[in-house]
Amino acid sequence: MALLNEHLVRKASEEGLLKARKIRVDTTAVEANIHHPTDASLIYDGVRTITRLVKQVKALGAANGLYCMKKPDPQPQEATA
Repeated sequence: MALLNEHLVRKASEEGLLKARKIRVDTTAVEANIHHPTDASLIYDGVRTITRLVKQVKALGAANGLYCMKKPDPQPQEATA
């Protein structure tokens, strides 16, 4: 692992990506509760994310006087035959 790290640092220095003489790396692993992806959980996550984004877009549009959907007419037109 040390050899790989040394190689990466040397390569990054050669290409001008690093300007520091020392690098500190934190590789602490943190235990976390994760759920393994299933079809249902992926769909749920997608719907939840899209719903949140649509609400944000609507709020931004309303704040600027814009609407995402056409408002319904207060007086519906009568059908003419």
